[in-house]
Amino acid sequence: MLHAPLRNAAVLLRATTTRQRIALQSDPRRQRILTIACAAVAAFLYLLATLNLQHARDALGAHSVVFVATHELRPGDTITAASLRNAHLPTVALAPTTLTESPLGKTVRQHVMPGEVLTSTNVHASNDTHVPRGWRVVAISVRAALPPLEAGARVDVIARAEILVTGAVVVSVGEGGRSAMVAVPAESAAVVATEAALGEATLAAG
Repeated sequence: MLHAPLRNAAVLLRATTTRQRIALQSDPRRQRILTIACAAVAAFLYLLATLNLQHARDALGAHSVVFVATHELRPGDTITAASLRNAHLPTVALAPTTLTESPLGKTVRQHVMPGEVLTSTNVHASNDTHVPRGWRVVAISVRAALPPLEAGARVDVIARAEILVTGAVVVSVGEGGRSAMVAVPAESAAVVATEAALGEATLAAG
């Protein structure tokens, strides 16, 4: 029983809208006023959205430029302009090791996946230590202190009274002298990494 009143209301609404449209088209002054009003509303909404965005940024605090890998990087790779892109992240959310200065020309020390933020953990602080291309970097920790080592030193990797690698390159030395990042040939990386994980690997310096 409500169908007829609803149909009548819809017809009346269409007729009213049509009359208003015809009246607007015939009155240029009303057209200008409506155009100005629409522009004012659009400008207000844009300003409101901008203020909301600025408020959200202020709530997060200062932002810093960081560097993100654009493709997979392997230990020994040199970072080029094609290797990275810039990103802006809240400073309070950054790890202490996050790089905020361009790492162009530096060498990768650990495997980096696409989209990963570059840090001093996965990128060498300088290029003084050269990792031969194609070599792999392995972390070695020992129970007793290692011999005095410096980045760039050549060492032997030993496990179970057997020399696994001669001429490995020390990439970095951990605090306390009980750990080191060492670059080894790719064909030896799996064996060295396995012995290091078992706590059997150590280093001998000449």
